[in-house]
Amino acid sequence: MYNYIIGIIDEDSEDIQDIERTIIVNKPENIAEEQIAFNSYTIPVNTSGLSNDIANAVINDIVNDKIQVLIVDYKIIVSTALVEGTEIFRRISETVPKFPIIILTNVPEDCYKKEFVDADKVYSKGQFFKLEENYSKEKTLNIFRNMDNYMAQRAKLSTKLANHLSLLETQGYSVQTLKDIIETEKLLDDFFPQQQSTVEKELNVSDLKNAVELLREANDLLWGQNEN
Repeated sequence: MYNYIIGIIDEDSEDIQDIERTIIVNKPENIAEEQIAFNSYTIPVNTSGLSNDIANAVINDIVNDKIQVLIVDYKIIVSTALVEGTEIFRRISETVPKFPIIILTNVPEDCYKKEFVDADKVYSKGQFFKLEENYSKEKTLNIFRNMDNYMAQRAKLSTKLANHLSLLETQGYSVQTLKDIIETEKLLDDFFPQQQSTVEKELNVSDLKNAVELLREANDLLWGQNEN
């Protein structure tokens, strides 16, 4: 089983090979090549809705833990159309803000102009492909650091949620347990979508207490009517 699965969005097969080669050559010494896998996403021929379709495919893989980082080319050329990788970046980041994404480009300054793109997530393609240069080595190590950090935080929160749910099962409902579950799910949502309802996401502690009390009162009324 692979420990690190790296997603790649690029229409150029040679660039994809260069990305894979760079990562394999400059990977941390304690990680074996057999622990690394790559997932290159197919670029649809039809550019209509391309950004949304690819973003949805990536998010689905994130939810199912099939990739731990994404590298996306800034300029994706399909037929005669140009699709900006930053748009794919934006769509994914809005849904999964804690998931690590790297934009690879020959024109970093263009990406810096995007308000929603952090400068440290933009890599110079030309420098990244120079295997022996410090820039390439350090950026590759950063990719693995980002993956390790993402996986560790996701696992920690998942375990925390499992513990809360176990407590709910063994000790029954309580305001504190429900609060802990909702808060942990909201944190996990930043790492992979939890498919929570809007009510769960917006409910604060005060609302939760009121909701529980209302349910109790409704239950008491119902049992009182049945007795009569």
